Amino acid sequence: MPAKPKGGKRQKRANQKDADFARELIMKEEGEEYAIVLKELGNRILRAYCMGDGKLRRCHIPKKIRERVKCGDVILVTRREYASTDDEADIFHKYHKDEVKQLQEFGHIPEDLDAILEAEATKIGVDVKKEIAAAAAEIAAEELEENYGKTEKVNDDDIDDL
Repeated sequence: MPAKPKGGKRQKRANQKDADFARELIMKEEGEEYAIVLKELGNRILRAYCMGDGKLRRCHIPKKIRERVKCGDVILVTRREYASTDDEADIFHKYHKDEVKQLQEFGHIPEDLDAILEAEATKIGVDVKKEIAAAAAEIAAEELEENYGKTEKVNDDDIDDL
């Protein structure tokens, strides 16, 4: 009898994504803007810099986007028509790295995203490197817990007793 495949639901989905599967590239339409995430504010809300008009907007992540959106990601936002101010938006789509490269080749977004990210983040007082490092550490901890369950710290005394 063959052994069961190891890992949970997320790991199996990740292995399926490695197959030759390409998503359709979603381009912006009227009322939408390309943006780059500057800071996560919590409660599915983040601060993003819209590249089309150069404004900072407070963006809301809807439940249908289950992908993790972190600092430095390129997203497509839709401005809220019913909002009293122009600084609120909803996230419509998150782009993967290969999709960002395609958008740069087509000329829809600028090539120097890192420079824009650092310049805009310093304006609002955010250390981008710390934000990205914190997000990466959080993701690594979640994956470790998911793959191996709750881990307990082992003391040297416990090892000697074995």
